[in-house]
Amino acid sequence: MTKDGLNIAMKTITVDSVINELGKSPTPLLGILWVWATLVGMVGCLSSYLGVFIGFTPTGEFTCLSTRCDNLLKNAQQLGQTEDFYKIDSICKSNLTHGDDFTWNESRSSFSVDLDLFCSPSSLSLYHSIYKIGGLLAVSTGSILYERAGRRRAAAVGAAFISISTLCTTFARSYTVLLVLRVLQGLGDQLGYLGGWIWLFEMTPIRYRKFYNSWMASLWSLGYPVLSCIGYYIHNWRYICVAAGLVQVFCQIPLLIYPDSPRYLSRSDDPNRLPVF
Repeated sequence: MTKDGLNIAMKTITVDSVINELGKSPTPLLGILWVWATLVGMVGCLSSYLGVFIGFTPTGEFTCLSTRCDNLLKNAQQLGQTEDFYKIDSICKSNLTHGDDFTWNESRSSFSVDLDLFCSPSSLSLYHSIYKIGGLLAVSTGSILYERAGRRRAAAVGAAFISISTLCTTFARSYTVLLVLRVLQGLGDQLGYLGGWIWLFEMTPIRYRKFYNSWMASLWSLGYPVLSCIGYYIHNWRYICVAAGLVQVFCQIPLLIYPDSPRYLSRSDDPNRLPVF
């Protein structure tokens, strides 16, 4: 064997080196597919801020529907406290019931109104914060799933949790159901985002990885303006959940059709699952 042949034989071939070779001549189609796959980073933001758009408490004026509400309004006007009368504190202290005593002059609906939660700030606070409980569960179990089931499969499970729970929120009729679905959203968010991040990172050539973190962070931030556009054109909170859920499904399609991480497949015990380069 010649010296050059010996050097070639001794050269170590790694998964990263193969990916780098493939990345030397990227095609437009490959770039589009990669960008589509990175949209998984936007999914978490859609669910994280969803409560801001579907669980807000109206702060504007309302129309009285009962005689008791009319009398309270007249008393407030005589005392020069009309502005205070329309505040949440005044509504709750007067035990006014939405739908029976008054209705807000607000075109946008909210589950805080539909489920009579606007007088319970702690309930709304719990709805927003319990999202992190689901995220904690995902972080605690995610590393095991990523190694045993694969990055893509684990991320796909998280994607299913977050999109299905978002769509099911459309049909929620009780506060308890909303809390359960919120926990599942947090679970799916972290499980899908971290799994998708590792999955794509291991398929990205080394020379592009320095831009990867910034790109994924930018996509996460992109979720908020997308959700803002949904909330601007859709005023019913249940339909907002439908729209957000459909956007999440579109962003997660690559998790169902793309291969798993080459690094994970190369360490698989089943030789039939090894990647073909």
